Amino acid sequence: MRFPDSIVAPDKAIPKPKAQAYKYLSALINNDEVSELDLLIMFKGSQRAPLQKLEGDRHEYWNIIPIKKNGVIVARKLDPRHKSGCPNLDAEARQERKVELREVSRKQAESESKRLPKAIVQYEQAVEEASQLPLSKQAESETKLLPKAIVQYEQAVKEASQLPLI
Repeated sequence: MRFPDSIVAPDKAIPKPKAQAYKYLSALINNDEVSELDLLIMFKGSQRAPLQKLEGDRHEYWNIIPIKKNGVIVARKLDPRHKSGCPNLDAEARQERKVELREVSRKQAESESKRLPKAIVQYEQAVEEASQLPLSKQAESETKLLPKAIVQYEQAVKEASQLPLI
C-alpha cells in the first residue's frame, strides 16, 4: 500500500510495510479519526507500542492527537499538517511533538531525581535490616560481596548527583 502524495514525511518517518506501526499510521492517514475501539480490535489490545514508535524519534515524531470525551480517549487522529502536502507544515507538527515528548521526559527525570534521596535511605535501611538477620553458611558467603556492591552503588549515586539537570 502506498500513502497519498499529500504525505511528505521524511523517509525515516515511514515504518516498514509489515510493521504494526505502519498499520497504525495507515489507519490514521486513511481516516479522519480512528476510534480506540477499532484500534483495540486491530491490535488485539496491544496498540501502545506502535503508537509510541510513531510518536517517538524512531519514526520522526508523528503528532497523533487524542480525542477525548469526558476525559477519556475515544479516538485518535493524525495532525492535519502531516496530511497537508506541505513539508514546512509537516515539519512544524513533528517539532511540536518532539518538544512535547522532551518536556515529558524532562519532567520525569526531575521527578525521579527528587525521589533519589528517599530511595537511597530505603535501600540503606533494607541493607541494615538484612545484615541483622541470622544467616546460613551459604548466605554468609554471598553477603561477603555486599560491601563492594554498596561502595559501587554509593559511588554511582555520588556521580549522578553531580550531573547537571537538563
